[in-house]
Amino acid sequence: MKTITKPFTYKKIALSLLCFLWGLSQVVFAQSLSETKLFEGLEQYPIGEVELVLEERLDAWLLRFKDKPALLAASTAPLLNALEGQGYLKAAAFLSERLLGNDRCDFDSRLQKKLDHYKNIQEGKKAPQLSFDAPGSLQLNFLEQPKTEKQLLVFWSSGCPHCLDALPQLARLQKKLAEQDISLLSISLDLEEATFRKTASQYLWAHYSDLQGWDSPAVKAYHVFATPSFFLVNAKGVLEKEFISVEQIRDFSTTPPYGRPPSASFDILRQAQDRRLRTGGSGQGSK
Repeated sequence: MKTITKPFTYKKIALSLLCFLWGLSQVVFAQSLSETKLFEGLEQYPIGEVELVLEERLDAWLLRFKDKPALLAASTAPLLNALEGQGYLKAAAFLSERLLGNDRCDFDSRLQKKLDHYKNIQEGKKAPQLSFDAPGSLQLNFLEQPKTEKQLLVFWSSGCPHCLDALPQLARLQKKLAEQDISLLSISLDLEEATFRKTASQYLWAHYSDLQGWDSPAVKAYHVFATPSFFLVNAKGVLEKEFISVEQIRDFSTTPPYGRPPSASFDILRQAQDRRLRTGGSGQGSK
C-alpha cells in the first residue's frame, strides 16, 4: 500500500529546518561577537586597567544575552577559549562567577569543570595549600631544590603527549626562571611508580606524585581540568599567574616589565590550547 505524504508535512519540515538554521546563525553570531569585539582597542589602556575594561565588556555581553540562556551557554566555551588564549584569566574567573550564578544556563560536564576551576582558582588570591607527605607518595629532587621567592607548579602525566612536549621546553627555560627566583615543582598524575620515575628522572627539578591520577588531592585542590597546567605561586602563597602553555610562560618571563600580560601570538596560544588534554576526570588521554 502506497503511503502519501501530506503537503503540510513538507511545510513542517521546511519550518523546522528554518528554525534550526536561525538558531545556528544566532550561536555563530554570539561566538563571533564574543571573540572579535572583546579585545578590540585594549592596547590603548594601561596594563592595570585592561582587566577592568574586559569585565565591563563581559558584563555588557552577559546583559545582551540574559534572556537567551541557550545562546549564552553555547557561546561560553569559545569565549573562555579566547580569554585563555590571550592570557586574561582574571577575566575568565570573572565570567565564570557570573555564569555559575545563572540558574538558567546548562553546561556540559567538561565546560562545568572549567567554570568551576576559574571560579575557585583565581589570580591574585590565595592558592590552595598542598601537602607532599601522603602515605605512599613519591618525591624526587626535593632536597636539592633551593628556596626561591616563587614556585611554578606543573601538573602533567606521562600519558599526555603534550606534557611530554612541554617538559623539555621547561628544561630549556629553567635557567631563565631561576634568574627570576622561580623554581619548578612538577605534580604528576601518573598511576604507576615506574612510569613516573622514568619520565621525571630526566628533569632536574622537584617532582611529586601520589599515584592517584585525577583523584589526587593536589589535582582536586587546584580544580585541574586539563594537562599540562601551570600555576605561579609566590612566597606569600598567592597565585600570581596561571598559564596554559610554555609559550605563555616564556613570554611572561622574558617580556619587560616582568609580569605584564602575555603578548605571544594568539594563534600560537590557541594551538597550545587545542593541544591540551581535556578529561571528564577519569582516565588520561590526549586530544
